[in-house]
Amino acid sequence: MKKGINWKKVLACVLVCVLTMALAAGCSPKKTEKPKKPEQNEEEVISEGETGENPAEDMTEMPAPPAEGEMSETEVDALGNPINDDGYYYDEDGNLVSDEDMMNVDEDGNPISEEDMFYSEGGDDGWESVEYGDKEAFAEAVKTGYEEVTELPFEPTGTLYYLYANGVYETQYESNTDFLTFCKGSTEDQVSRITVEYDHENTVSINDADVRIQSNKNVVYIALWNKGDYWYSIYCDRGCTEDEMVKMVSSVK
Repeated sequence: MKKGINWKKVLACVLVCVLTMALAAGCSPKKTEKPKKPEQNEEEVISEGETGENPAEDMTEMPAPPAEGEMSETEVDALGNPINDDGYYYDEDGNLVSDEDMMNVDEDGNPISEEDMFYSEGGDDGWESVEYGDKEAFAEAVKTGYEEVTELPFEPTGTLYYLYANGVYETQYESNTDFLTFCKGSTEDQVSRITVEYDHENTVSINDADVRIQSNKNVVYIALWNKGDYWYSIYCDRGCTEDEMVKMVSSVK
């Protein structure tokens, strides 16, 4: 007798296969794909926060160029005029001014009369002075008559002229190594402000005047004399011989 198909067994086998396949699919590990690293753009600008540097701090602002003719005033002369580092005079706009332009003017650039010239620096002790760099202007301002030493024992490289409020005037001759002062005033005290220690004084008659020549260790430093209403003195900083001093006194005119 031919046996029929056992459908129950067939169905059970199918179910077992399906369950086996399902279990196999559910238990197998899942394949995960690693995230791709983002590519960095080489031209990307690094932000200020990432570097920790502030570009603005590294930048130094260039100073604006000075205005044309601008200069820095370092000091002023006796009349209040600015003197630059190089020793030349400049006005308030930085323009170079000659010595001639600066003479006989006050601190505002206004002309000073001869009467006011004596007191241009103020004060009341009589020794306020006005410095002249020009011989002719100085000679015109001296009311007592201008005199000078015409024979010097050295060649001066510069000469300065000072006129004081009390009427005394002084001429200073100087070189790189020598300094000599000629002074004229109304009294002996006025012209003998410079003193040196001396061990010998010799009186010599020169041009009808008794000249006292003071020396120390045979080196002459000072000559003092009176003629008419005025007193005179010559002071030689480095000293000289008596013959040189006599020659200088004789040359005063």
